Amino acid sequence: YVHFAISRKILPKKEILELIESRPESGILSIGSVPSNSLNSLRKLAEELGWPVFADVTSGLRLGNNCPNRITYYDQLLHDDLISSNWDIEAVWHIGFPPTSKRWLTRWEQTPPSQMVWIADHSERHDQSHNFRWIIEADITEFCEHLVHELRLDKRSAVNRSKTQKWLQASEKAGDLIEKHFSTNSENEKINEFALVRRLTQIIPETHGFFIGNSLPVRAVDMVGSEKGADIPTALNRGASGIDGLIASACGYSSGMQKPVTLLIGDLSALHDLNSFKLLTDSPEPVLLVLLNNHGGGIFSFLPVARQTDIFEPFFAAPHDYNFRKVSSMFNLNYFNPGSISAFETDYSKAIQANKSAVIEIISEREKNPQYLESLRQKLVKSAFESSS
Repeated sequence: YVHFAISRKILPKKEILELIESRPESGILSIGSVPSNSLNSLRKLAEELGWPVFADVTSGLRLGNNCPNRITYYDQLLHDDLISSNWDIEAVWHIGFPPTSKRWLTRWEQTPPSQMVWIADHSERHDQSHNFRWIIEADITEFCEHLVHELRLDKRSAVNRSKTQKWLQASEKAGDLIEKHFSTNSENEKINEFALVRRLTQIIPETHGFFIGNSLPVRAVDMVGSEKGADIPTALNRGASGIDGLIASACGYSSGMQKPVTLLIGDLSALHDLNSFKLLTDSPEPVLLVLLNNHGGGIFSFLPVARQTDIFEPFFAAPHDYNFRKVSSMFNLNYFNPGSISAFETDYSKAIQANKSAVIEIISEREKNPQYLESLRQKLVKSAFESSS
């Protein structure tokens, strides 16, 4: 075997003080994927810095009520037609890997603030906007602890709390609107995926971990995942792995934590990892597979090419008519196929109580997803929740 000696990347005090002295009255603390052992230190920094916090779904701070000053629905507040998308941002301090939200990335690229600082514990380059002019490579926990210590010693009152409150109030009211938008689901209609994802994030037990699949699932959680659920550990595979091996990854995640896991993936992800259904059967801890089956690549329905059905269906959507009832039976897995949100809640509860891995397959209509989100956007635009100040 090879023994690796891990060095500590500690930022000089001079750099910390320079960062504190140069900070404006208000900015955005943006948090991407970070080591899980740094989360407590990040919470301290969020509290002490006092800026609005944009916590990405990959950060482990997006769900539950576990992060001070978090703007839970920042992605929705950045819609072009909303007043909040044009609120002045004086600085961005981003910690960790890049965010999932395309709207937040676009804001970096098109209207970058005067101060942009990227903090990471590696030297890899992830700034696709090329607008960050201050890159800090340091251990994230050490960085946060040192910065918090110096902020507490700083005599200046440099935080504009009114801007933070404005973001917090807008996010809270947007959350209320989102809850109303997704709270109704006709028994005669197929489940809307975004409504289901929102409800799932509210009912996952605190004893579970949450593994989120790529493509549509991760974006749905990032956009409309609820803050009213339990504080749960969250994991994802982002990057070149795409939709491959997600069931296997979730089983490994469960094994590493030695606790049950709820896995949220789409049908194409499941088809790409059919052999891992055996891992579900053999997992020492239950892994509950919540499978969104919209019979194809749902994420592509949001592209302009979706309007060209003759091209879109065969080359982008990858349509199929499969379901996962028989493959679940083959591997002796409990199988559920709820037709409504309330039925899903019942089946999910049964799966938890059975204390063994299970498949909960939700059949949905991918072509309706853009319509649901467009309807939500229009409601946000028409609402009076924003402050124009």
